[in-house]
Amino acid sequence: MRIGPVLLGARLGVRTRRAVLEVCERLLAFDGGVHTARRNAWDASCDDRRRARRRAEAVDALAGPSPEAASADDGRAERFG
Repeated sequence: MRIGPVLLGARLGVRTRRAVLEVCERLLAFDGGVHTARRNAWDASCDDRRRARRRAEAVDALAGPSPEAASADDGRAERFG
């Protein structure tokens, strides 16, 4: 039975994954400083991913439709509209 990939899978939220990691760290008796450093690193990684996703969405929104997409839509509205 593979528990690790299921617990840390993409379907779980960030808070759930963080809680699972914290429990694992406590069970493995990490030093408090190591625990804090790992938690801070995890939070920074999640923040970086969130910022990158938002940046990509903003670039896509500002860029508008590509020329290929615009030319592909020409005439469709007239035929089906």
